[in-house]
Amino acid sequence: MSEKVEQRDATDRWRTLRSGDAVRTRLIAALAVFVLLISAGCSAGQPQAAGPTEGIQVHGDWTIDVVNADGTLDRHIEFGNALTSDGASQLAGYLAGVSTPGQWFIDLDGSSSNGPCATANPTFGTCEVVATASADGSGVLTLNGSVTAQNDGEIADVATRTAFCSPSVSPNDCTSTASVGAPFTVRTLAAAESVTAGQAIQVEVVLSFTSG
Repeated sequence: MSEKVEQRDATDRWRTLRSGDAVRTRLIAALAVFVLLISAGCSAGQPQAAGPTEGIQVHGDWTIDVVNADGTLDRHIEFGNALTSDGASQLAGYLAGVSTPGQWFIDLDGSSSNGPCATANPTFGTCEVVATASADGSGVLTLNGSVTAQNDGEIADVATRTAFCSPSVSPNDCTSTASVGAPFTVRTLAAAESVTAGQAIQVEVVLSFTSG
């Protein structure tokens, strides 16, 4: 992910959106599962004296639909992404009670200063999508969001982020007082995807895990 995305001033990027108590509770439970899985995966990656080893894989599966103003589908894009070390640290902090998780965001960025949301973010053109988070109880966390391209541009880098608050703040109150952390997951696309002003960009990110 480009340095400009990781260093963006969080205070310029915050938008308030509350989630329900049930969603927040399931989200924290899913985060706990991911931390345990990451720890198990690291242990499985160490050399073993004897016997078979079994690893845990954390998956981030993205789907982006670019939709024309008349509702027709222009493009359907699918790819995976990687959990960052910052993301793992954030999860550990949530479980340890060092901070409280808040709103999820999805970043869509251009390769230089040509992202599709220059009106909202004149410097980089980055689209920051306020995401809706849901968990199904099986360790799968789904993020959904959409934005309309404000100008012709491209999507070259993507990321997910979480807001966070001090441990004294409850998840439902972690809104306008929150800071936005470093990228949780990131991906630089093999080839940038161009979009034109007025097209809708619909995004779904599914964070899940498998063993094997």
